[in-house]
Amino acid sequence: MSFLIDISDVCNVTDAEKSFQGSLSLKPIEMGDRQIDLPQAVAVAGTVRNVGNGILVSGEIDVKLWLECSRCLSKYDTDVAVRFKELFLFGDEQKETGRELLSVKGNMIDLGSVIEQLIASEIPFKPLCRSDCAGICAVCGRNKNKFPHDCQEGSIDIRMAKLKDYFKKSQEG
Repeated sequence: MSFLIDISDVCNVTDAEKSFQGSLSLKPIEMGDRQIDLPQAVAVAGTVRNVGNGILVSGEIDVKLWLECSRCLSKYDTDVAVRFKELFLFGDEQKETGRELLSVKGNMIDLGSVIEQLIASEIPFKPLCRSDCAGICAVCGRNKNKFPHDCQEGSIDIRMAKLKDYFKKSQEG
């Protein structure tokens, strides 16, 4: 995906600045075996500023993420706002550093890959639909947040019964 910004107004004048805004539709983000859906277009707004050796892009990304709770497996949406600052170097400056960096290409800057990376960095490792999510019952498999729960979860897996006895003996002795 690309999100192009025309910087012809600020390219040749140090300290020149210009605002931009727009939206970008992204495909679902793949994270291991998870797929994160983005049900709406991503809103992006900010400024570009010529800082001499490149263009400093700063702004905010607003996105709605469709996540799956890691405790109860329910789908839920959450709004995320990401502030960012990225420096795109002019071609000559990039050669001097000898590293592959974000660079200005002609009179355009493409923020597409930066936006995708910033959104991916905001996705929680273990998403929760709410901080007090009760999860799923280990006995009946129902969502404890939605259904009355009266299962006896105290039963121990038969394969672990010997381990329970081991800990009982070590506490007594």
